[in-house]
Amino acid sequence: MNKNKTIHSREITLLSMSIFIIGILILISTTHTFTPKTILIKNIDETFQGDYISTCGKITNIKTSTKNTFIIIESEKTSIDSVFFETIKNLTTNSYVCITGKIEIYKGTVEIIGDTITKQ
Repeated sequence: MNKNKTIHSREITLLSMSIFIIGILILISTTHTFTPKTILIKNIDETFQGDYISTCGKITNIKTSTKNTFIIIESEKTSIDSVFFETIKNLTTNSYVCITGKIEIYKGTVEIIGDTITKQ
């Protein structure tokens, strides 16, 4: 009896296809966990701490340093602070933007730790 078994190309193909299909199913089932919730600024509060969200509004204030950008956006007379740990250029006050990031509380104030910002 031969104890050394070899895998044939048909077996490799079936194994590869099985792993591929399982991987695709895992990606599809977890996609919803990576899609941010879109929340109106007026509804964002401390209960969202740690959540990855998206919100849109008009820029009312921008402060930029060599390593950070601080932006205040407003919608429906409610504003929220956001910080990006990078310098973001080509933004102006009164521009309408959408920010995606994580909600955190800093010194008692709810803010967005920005990941992406897109002009609308």
